[in-house]
Formats: sequence, C-alpha cells, structure tokens
Amino acid sequence: MRNQTIILIATLILAIALSGAVSAAEGDTIIVSNAPGNTPSNGDSAHPSVSDDGVWVAYYSDASNLVAGDTNDGIRDIFLHNRITGVTTKLTSGSNGLSGSPSISGDGNWVAYISEAYTLVDGDNHDLYSDVFLYDRVRNVTSKVTPLSGSNGNSFYPSVSGDGNWVAYSSYATNLVAGDTPDSYSDIFLYDRVTGITTKVPPLSGSNGDRWAPSISADGNWVAYVSFATNLVANDAEDGRSDIFLYDRVRDVTSKVTPLSGSNGHSGYNWAPSISADGVWVAYTSLASNLVASDTADTIWDIFLYNSVTGVTSKVTPLSGSNGHSYYVSVSGDGNWVAFSSEASNLVANDAEDGHSDIFLYDRVRDVTSKVTPLSGSNGISDGPSVSGDGNWVAFYSEASTLVAGDTNQASDVFMYNNPRVIDRSETPERNNPSNSNTVNTNEFNQPNNTNLVNAATTVGMQTTGTPLGALFLGLLTSMAALLIPRKK
Repeated sequence: MRNQTIILIATLILAIALSGAVSAAEGDTIIVSNAPGNTPSNGDSAHPSVSDDGVWVAYYSDASNLVAGDTNDGIRDIFLHNRITGVTTKLTSGSNGLSGSPSISGDGNWVAYISEAYTLVDGDNHDLYSDVFLYDRVRNVTSKVTPLSGSNGNSFYPSVSGDGNWVAYSSYATNLVAGDTPDSYSDIFLYDRVTGITTKVPPLSGSNGDRWAPSISADGNWVAYVSFATNLVANDAEDGRSDIFLYDRVRDVTSKVTPLSGSNGHSGYNWAPSISADGVWVAYTSLASNLVASDTADTIWDIFLYNSVTGVTSKVTPLSGSNGHSYYVSVSGDGNWVAFSSEASNLVANDAEDGHSDIFLYDRVRDVTSKVTPLSGSNGISDGPSVSGDGNWVAFYSEASTLVAGDTNQASDVFMYNNPRVIDRSETPERNNPSNSNTVNTNEFNQPNNTNLVNAATTVGMQTTGTPLGALFLGLLTSMAALLIPRKK
C-alpha cells in the first residue's frame, strides 16, 4: 500500500511537471502567457483579468502558438489560463475578428469580452461593430450580451460581476433598450444574464457627455464609471472634465465620487475606476489636485481611493507629489489592496529610475506602498495590473524581458506576482483610511426606473482548445487603443 501511495504521488508530480504549471513562492513573479513547453509566445499578450483566488487569468493575445492547432494567425484572441494546472484555453476559436478587453468573474467561471467577430455564436448578425460576449467556463459555451440582431454602435469596456450574473459595459448603440434617446454619446448598460434583460444606467433620456469604463461590484449592485456628462446628478458643476460616478442598481440612484464643485488642476480629468467586491471602495486615477487636503498642485496623474460609506477620498500616491504619472488601477475585492502602474521613481525607497512604467501595490490597512516589478529596474514598460480578491496575486503585462529567466520573445507578456505581504486581518477594523484622507461630499440624484429591455442572450456551443503551458497603457491615451475603446462609426 505504501509503495502504491508513493507511485501515485510520483505520478501526480510528474503530471504537474509535464503540464508546464509553474509554482510561485511568495514574492515570486511567473509568466503565464508562454506557449507549450514553456516556449515564449510569438505575439503580444496583454490586459489580464484575474479571479478572486488568483487561479484563473483571462487575457488577450496576438500570438498563434499558445494552444495547439491555433490557426487564427494575426487575429487577436481571448485566452484563459489556469495557474495551478498550467493549462491555457482559447475562448475565441474560429473568430474572424479582433477580440479584447477581457473581464473575469470573481469565481473564475465567466469571462466577458468584446469582439468584432460574428462567428462566435450561431445566428449572429454581421453588423460591423464591436460587441460584448460572455463565456461560461463550466459549460464551455459562449453567449452574446449585445443583441444577436445587431447593434448600431460599438460596445466596449465590459465588466462582469463576481458570479457572472451581471455585465456592465459601455456602448454607442442606441438600439439596446426600448425608448433610448438617440445621441452621439456612449452610455453605460447593465445586462442580467439570468433574465436576459439589458438596462440602461440612468438617465434613459440621455446624458450630455460620454460615459465609459464601468467597473461592477461582485453582487452587481454597484457600478463605478467615468463620464464627461453634467446631467447625471443634481447641482453638478460644468467643468468640462471627466468625473467618476457611482450607480446604485438596487435604489436606482447615481452619486458623484469626485467633487460636485468640479475638479481642478491640469485639466482635472479623472479616469479608470475600479470597485471593490462590496461596492465600498472605488480606486481611480486623476489629474486633479483638489480631491484631498494639502495635495500638491502639479500636472501628474495620481491614484485616489474613495470610501462610499464615509464619503472620504484618500490619495494613494504621495501627497508631496510624484515625479511620474500613475495610470491603470485595480482594487482588490476586499478593498485592502490597490495595484497600479506608474512612471514615478519616488513611490518606494531605493527605486531605480529606469524610464519605464512599473507595477506597484498599495496596502490600505498599513498605508504602505511596495513595488511589484524589480527595484533594480526593468527594460520595458509594465502596465494593466489586476489584483485578486484578497490581494495575494497581481496579474499584469510587460514588455520587459528581465522579469523572469528565458523571456526572449521581444513581445509583451502576461505575468503573475505572488504578494508576500498578505496577512491575517480578521481582527483589523474595517474601512480604515490612510492618514492623508480628506472628506468629499456627494449628492444623490434619483432617476426614474428605466427597465425597458431587449432580451439579447443566445447560447451556443464553443470549440475550446486547451494545452498545458508553463509558467500600454503608456499613458491613458495609449490605453484607449487596441479595442479598449473601439473606433466610433
């Protein structure tokens, strides 16, 4: 019996070794976008989205050697990687168009993404616009979130709830809900997977500015987004700048995260919100210098964290000022960790000035920032972080070849970092705020219920190819490229 047990254990170890799965000790960084046999990929991979437990990572890639038998040369596809088994699955097999902007549910069972393809589901109308799709990992099926009959505008920036029941996204289309007012602005929509109903986030009568980049809470009750509109809440200042808003789906109420009085600074723009699982914490990036007291007035993008319960806004990057822009941000499900990319070299001690954006991780409870990418510097940009539910894992992409050994493909790859600083916080008081916080009041504006909708869901079987694998947002304008904000038609 003992010999049989030893043989079984040895067999399991051999199977894992052959699978290409790479284990990571605390503080280690591993690559997850390699081809079979731990071979470097032959194309760029980027925009990862990680599950709450850090096991599943969805990302897009131009590579054609990530799974066996891939024939979509030159077409950007969506992939799903299992960190434990080392298996990567292609979600967009047979696609005839570019796909991007994946968002994975907290449980790892659902992946929302956008695509210009019309071959992903049966009966899809060839409407020439980018649409939103939802992949069910458990059943291995793909459904279309936007109407099968076709949309009259691009849809983009999907964000899926923790259980996959809700998908928030932006769209220029005006035929997604009944009674929608045609205009030239993008709006925020909510898709209920269970009922197949799509709802427009108020106002149904139309906003007077674009609304983009939604981030949805785990239960689907809260949606943070960015907008230039000034008619979303009462008494909003017309400052001509983008602001952050928070929609309460249950009460059908929108509040403003950034000040009602307007944001100042160099243009004062706010961008790229990320919301915690319970909807309490909203992280975002901003050029404004009036969001917290004693902030340094400069022309630098900084990271901020808003508490929707207390109305307090905190600055994650230094109050004394950063010497480089900070961009893409991701908050953990528990709200304790904020991952972001930054060009600054004064966020942590002894940081090398390598001239590239790097990945940083802020611990809200301890009010400490650490660097995910090497202190000694790297030879390429790192961006697009996505942090797991408890902050234990940070996925990101990088053009650097110095993060792991054997990275020789001269392309951007997807990496995962195992955070060694996660501790037991069962006795830590909730909703702590760092010492540099300043209260910002919000006003709420009730909007009429607008649940008029179109059932857009149809599910079909999907061919999935799995094979064992081993282990730019260069400023906000670059982040809009490559299908993250598709062209307006």
